[in-house]
Amino acid sequence: MWFSRIVMLTLLIGAAWPATPTAAQSLGVFRWQLQPFCNVVTLNVTQTGSVYTLDGYDDQCGAATRAAAVGTAFPNPNGTIGLGMTVVLTPGAAPLHIQAIITLATVSGTWRDSAGNAGPFVFNPAIAPGSPRPGSEEVHWLNVNANATLRTASPGLTGTIVQRPAGSPAGVYCIRFPTSAVATREAAVGSLQQEFGGAGLPGFIHVTVSFGSLCNAVGSWNVTVQTYTVAGSPMTVTPADRPFTLLIPRQ
Repeated sequence: MWFSRIVMLTLLIGAAWPATPTAAQSLGVFRWQLQPFCNVVTLNVTQTGSVYTLDGYDDQCGAATRAAAVGTAFPNPNGTIGLGMTVVLTPGAAPLHIQAIITLATVSGTWRDSAGNAGPFVFNPAIAPGSPRPGSEEVHWLNVNANATLRTASPGLTGTIVQRPAGSPAGVYCIRFPTSAVATREAAVGSLQQEFGGAGLPGFIHVTVSFGSLCNAVGSWNVTVQTYTVAGSPMTVTPADRPFTLLIPRQ
C-alpha cells in the first residue's frame, strides 16, 4: 500500500515522471471507494506528455457487470488534485459524471456526481461496506434509519416523510413522497443495511404500495416497508426495526 501511495504521489505532483510527448506510459492501477456507498473504482493511470488519463471500471459493488470509467487527473493551483471521470452504467448504458478532489497527504478526498450524490473518496480500501450508489437521475433513493428517521435522500425525493402508523408492529414504515417527485412508486425495491457499528442480523425487507396496508390509516401514503430479522434453527422470522435503503425508478 505504501509503495502504491508513493507512486501515486509522484504521479500527481509530476516530480519524477518526465513528460513523454510521443509515448504513453502506464503508471499503475489504483482504487478508490465512493463512500458512503460500496462502489469502488479501479483506474489505470497513464501519462501522455503532461496529461494523465484514467481508464478502468466501477465494480458496482461486485455486481455481475462492471461499469466502464474514463477520465483525466490534473493538479489544481491550490495544491489539491482533481479527477474527472464518466462512468457508463450497466445495464442501460446511462452516463454518470463524477468529480473528485484529493490531497497529496492522504491520496483521499471527496467526490460528487451529476446525480447529486457525494461523500468521501477513499484511497485503496481494504473492504468496501455500504449500499450500492444510485446510478443516475433515473433512480431515486432513500436511506432510512431503524427509528424511522430519514438519513439521506436523492435530490428528487427531498421532502419525503417516513412515519410509523399508530399501533403497528415493529418494522413497519410508511413512506410518503412529495407531490413534486416523478417516480414509479409501484416499482420501488429495497435492501437492508448492516447495523451501524456491527455486522447486524440476517433479515429481509418487503416493499409494497400502500393499498390494503397499515399505512392507509395515516394518510395518503405511497409505499409501505416491512423489515424482518431471521435467526435460529429452525429458522424464525420476526418483524423488527431495521435500517434500509429504498430505490424508486423515475417515471
